[in-house]
Amino acid sequence: MRVMAAWTVAMGLWAGGDACAQGAHAAQAAPTAPVMSILENARVLERTAGTLYVQGANAQFSRAIPLPTEPGELARCVDGGTPEDVDVSAIITVRYDPKNNVPPRIMVLKKPEVELLSGVTVFDKGPDVVYVTLADGAQRAFRLGAASPEAWTAAVRGGTREDVRPGTRLNVRFDPTGREPLTFEIVEVGPGRKGRSGGCGCHMRRGDEAPAGFIASLAGVVMGAWVIARRREMR
Repeated sequence: MRVMAAWTVAMGLWAGGDACAQGAHAAQAAPTAPVMSILENARVLERTAGTLYVQGANAQFSRAIPLPTEPGELARCVDGGTPEDVDVSAIITVRYDPKNNVPPRIMVLKKPEVELLSGVTVFDKGPDVVYVTLADGAQRAFRLGAASPEAWTAAVRGGTREDVRPGTRLNVRFDPTGREPLTFEIVEVGPGRKGRSGGCGCHMRRGDEAPAGFIASLAGVVMGAWVIARRREMR
């Protein structure tokens, strides 16, 4: 009887141990679902081959979210549009795994649109950039991507590169995705001699204008020489 009892206890311990092992295996086979984060009404700042950079609706923070690089897999992640719609200036809601264990889920709320800005005023220009003031007083910079004459010829409509100068009024057509070319339509050519802000709020002198201080000093020297000459004549 003692032998039978010992055998029964041993079988019970084996069975219990096997059940524990099965439970541990089952726990490993069913991984915990990832905790997803969500960004609503986020603006796309930039997109590269494998990363999406977005800015929160309150513009106080930004995130870099990894994207699948395989086209088919990426297409399955996008709702309300296509992967091509997930580009600069698009508005999206995205659910993503902060640990990057699973691909994100992207809902396209607003697709990228070409901007048409009418009647903006040029206040400065660089080799490959035009700075303009909008009707509401905001300032924007638009880059051609190249400083070559060919780039300016392709961008400027109804005039030449020289016509794009301070005071000139333009209509600007700008595609934030870069798929369509940037264009400047001349509305009214400005004088090109208006003072420009150099970042200090000061009036910037043209290169062909002599400084007022220099002119005053020169006048003083001439007047002094004349007075000395007159005094010598009177002696």
